[in-house]
Amino acid sequence: MVGIGSRFREGETIVRRDVFRERVWTASPHRVLADDGDRIALGYWPGIVSLAPRTWIASLETGDPALRDRMPADLASGRWRLGRWTWRDTLWTSSQQAGEYFGVGRFFDAEQRLLRWYVNFQRPEARSRAGSVGPARLRRCSGDQ
Repeated sequence: MVGIGSRFREGETIVRRDVFRERVWTASPHRVLADDGDRIALGYWPGIVSLAPRTWIASLETGDPALRDRMPADLASGRWRLGRWTWRDTLWTSSQQAGEYFGVGRFFDAEQRLLRWYVNFQRPEARSRAGSVGPARLRRCSGDQ
C-alpha cells in the first residue's frame, strides 16, 4: 500500500479537478468526509456548482443521448469547453485508496437510500505537499481561489 502523504481535514472543502492532457475536464468542490493519508472519502450534494464539459451539460438538459455519446470524441480530440453546472438529484460519496487504479462512488437519493455504485477507472492519486493529486487533482478551497 502506498501512502499519499499530506492529508485534508475532515469537513474541509477541496476542489477536485479531473485533468486530461493538461486540460481541466471537470472542476468541482467536494467536502472531505475522511482522509487518513491512504484513503480519501469525499461528499457531493445537490446545489453544488461545478465546471463540466458543455456537451455533458447539454445532454443532461435536453436528454439527447447523441450529445452524451459525443463526449469520448470531445475528450480524445482535446476540443471541449467548460460550463457551469449545478449538481442535482443525488448525493454522491466517493473514495480512493492510495496506489489503486480506481475510485468507488455511491449515489443516494434525497432520503439517503443507496441508488447505485459507480467505479471510476483512473490512475492512482499522488499528492504533493501542496495538496495536489493527479490525475484527479485535489486542492484546498479558499475564498481567494
